[in-house]
Amino acid sequence: MREEEIKRKTQRDKIMTVLKILLDLDTLINYELPINPNQQNYQQVYQKVLKNNLELIVKARNEIYAYQSGDTSAILFRSLKTVINMAKNYSTMSWDNISYTSKTLEDAEDVLQEEYNYLRETE
Repeated sequence: MREEEIKRKTQRDKIMTVLKILLDLDTLINYELPINPNQQNYQQVYQKVLKNNLELIVKARNEIYAYQSGDTSAILFRSLKTVINMAKNYSTMSWDNISYTSKTLEDAEDVLQEEYNYLRETE
């Protein structure tokens, strides 16, 4: 009985970890990153917000890598690593970099949602 309780608690902890990363990433994408490209200093603000959320992006990258295996995971892992490197770079992000970053973060969010759903189903 005790072993089963530990297993359930571990599963719940994993679900909560994934959910926290997922919610934080969703908040970053939908509420923190600037959405109006006509906004003054849009590119600088975008990069600054990314830079301030590097820890979250690293957590998402590591969680995705632990959850998935294979080529898809490796590609997304490398893409998130590229996003992290772009956010650390002090030069202004280009429009292409912003587009790439947005797509990569959305892909990461999709994978985390998939993992969360899987964990809930197997709970």
